[in-house]
Amino acid sequence: MGRDNYRTPDYVFDYYNKQYHFVCDVAASDEDHKCEYYFIKEENGLITPWCSSNFCNPPYSKKNGNYLGDWVYRGFEGIDLWQTSLFILPLGFTSKWFNEFVKGKARVELPDERICFINPETGLPAKQPRNDNMIVIYGPRIEPGIEIIHIPKE
Repeated sequence: MGRDNYRTPDYVFDYYNKQYHFVCDVAASDEDHKCEYYFIKEENGLITPWCSSNFCNPPYSKKNGNYLGDWVYRGFEGIDLWQTSLFILPLGFTSKWFNEFVKGKARVELPDERICFINPETGLPAKQPRNDNMIVIYGPRIEPGIEIIHIPKE
């Protein structure tokens, strides 16, 4: 089992859902979706039209043609469609996709604690991750910038 199936902790989703009222989880599964409306792998969230407010914890691996830049680009292009999209991504200030589609174009929030994703087999948080994450938010009313934030666990 790859880590592409690891789940977003509820406290992270709930914190942002209170702010953005997500309509669709664009990279989900039948077993793990955070919104009533969601796209599974076979529906390919990269090509299916998105909703007004979207949540995305995309697969991080490059297997099966996944590329984080493709997901980020979808959020970037959605601004012109008045879509708000939030992504949970690995910290990647030096990546090509960050410099092309995020830097100066999206709000970037850096959690002050690493996000421990949920193991789908055990239902428990995984061990402390090696890498930090960033939350990237696009939207017509989102002010670009970078900020360190605290996501309450309750």
